[in-house]
Amino acid sequence: MMLSLIDHVSSCVLIPNTTYNASEIFIRDRITDFDYARVGKYKKIYCCAQNYARITWEFKKQDGLTWQPFPWVSSLQDNNQTLQIIDIGWDNEGIYRCTAFSSENNVIANHSTEIDVYSCVDRVKPEVYWPKTQYGRVGGTASFLCTGDFGCTPDAARDVSWYDEEWNLLDNYTIFPRYNVTTVERSKHTIIESTFEIITIEQRDFEKNFTCYVTSSYQEGNSQFIVQLKEARIQITNITWITAEEVTAIVVPSVIILTVAIVFTAVFYLRIKLFIFSRIPYWHLIDKGDRQYHVFILHEDEDTELARRIQQRLQSDAYTVKISGSMQGGTDMMQQAQEFAQDSKSLIIIYPSEYSKDSQNNNFQSLMGVRQYYSPNLVTVVEEDGRTGDKVEVIESDKTFVRIKYPPNQNCSTYKHDNFYCKLKLRMARRTEDNVCCTKSNGQTQRSDEDTELLNGQNNLSNSEQESSADVSSICRNQIV
Repeated sequence: MMLSLIDHVSSCVLIPNTTYNASEIFIRDRITDFDYARVGKYKKIYCCAQNYARITWEFKKQDGLTWQPFPWVSSLQDNNQTLQIIDIGWDNEGIYRCTAFSSENNVIANHSTEIDVYSCVDRVKPEVYWPKTQYGRVGGTASFLCTGDFGCTPDAARDVSWYDEEWNLLDNYTIFPRYNVTTVERSKHTIIESTFEIITIEQRDFEKNFTCYVTSSYQEGNSQFIVQLKEARIQITNITWITAEEVTAIVVPSVIILTVAIVFTAVFYLRIKLFIFSRIPYWHLIDKGDRQYHVFILHEDEDTELARRIQQRLQSDAYTVKISGSMQGGTDMMQQAQEFAQDSKSLIIIYPSEYSKDSQNNNFQSLMGVRQYYSPNLVTVVEEDGRTGDKVEVIESDKTFVRIKYPPNQNCSTYKHDNFYCKLKLRMARRTEDNVCCTKSNGQTQRSDEDTELLNGQNNLSNSEQESSADVSSICRNQIV
């Protein structure tokens, strides 16, 4: 195969008084199998032939499967022997095939030329990428890369070479036991990369000068750069190993402490949260301010016992509490509810346990209008397990309500009750005293006169309620025994 550039060929016109091999259709010294074409320039592809009637051209991409007739007939010259492309683009890269036909229109020969398209920059001097200082250790390897970009201008003198301190040439053709030089031409011979490698580093290689020398015929002249190999200094740190017993002594206590901390946090999360948030000006947990009551409890008559139970518990924790059951009969109930709402900071709504939407005397939904006096973050719906009444539409339709389940009385453990009151207090105006989820003593409560009378009225509960409470206490005592 011929792999030479044929820029010296100007046309396929046969030269007079020149003898050609009559047995050959194509003139071998005037065609090539491979050539380059630069982007943006024109290119001539030759298919110089003799003893033929006509020539056609075809083209396919380098990875193409089928040949296509070349479309630009007007660019053919010299009786179709020369194909000229005016403006080379990347899509012109591929294989060009010319086919010679006889006068009987039979194929007598064909020839293919592969065109490799490239792009480069016209330079007035080479662009040199100098090698960098490397670090190594005795017995290791090190390599230096020196590159020259010579641009598109043909330059027979361009070269990138390596020399030692005595200016002995280091190249691929000289045998060096520990040195190796590899030179590669890239981007269609416009860039030359030369890599100098020290295969096995010896102590004498350190601080030695190696020179990369770039030569060309440009007016700027030649360039050189000196590089050195420096010894890498490694600081070795002694590692103190610990025994399995020491690891066990560290890991086991840590795991135990972490487990206890996780369990403690999971169990007392709400209490910890209340303890922290009740002592900082956090979000809605502000004091009741100039209001008389921390919370107003709105409930139906059937849920008076639960309302009193919550009231007593909160009052024992130094909260001031008002319940709707303390509203006096014979007065405007809606007006009293509005007055209580305007005089309290938080609202607790007890979901009616025996609510009937068909009841004629039901005014609970109208009393629910007092929630407009409160921030949604300070309104809580308490629902007791086991309720049998109808659903209250005004509660079910309002998605802003936060609902908390009141734990059943049969639960002998105080854990759920304590968590219930923690959740409740986190949605109430805080009090200025220390806040707790549960109470050690029922002393030091804050009550108005009418609230105290209402609590005293708790003694008037039915005998059946007192007996039920006694039964629960009996069950708890039996379980403990």
